[in-house]
Amino acid sequence: MVLYRLWGREEGCKALIKKRYWILMPPFLIIGIVLMKLSPQHLRPYVLLIPIVFWIVYYLWGYIEKKRK
Repeated sequence: MVLYRLWGREEGCKALIKKRYWILMPPFLIIGIVLMKLSPQHLRPYVLLIPIVFWIVYYLWGYIEKKRK
């Protein structure tokens, strides 16, 4: 709600959310690829936890920003 008032339109809020997404995506993608290549065969299924951690951090960041305002 505060973001709508700040920018006066919904596009500003969407831009902020996309920015958060693109700040988090490259590090998690690199970590996932590196772990997939370097981890032994029996530990590779655990690499699938990387996307789960990504979304937890993403929504936690949004929750913390919302609480601040």
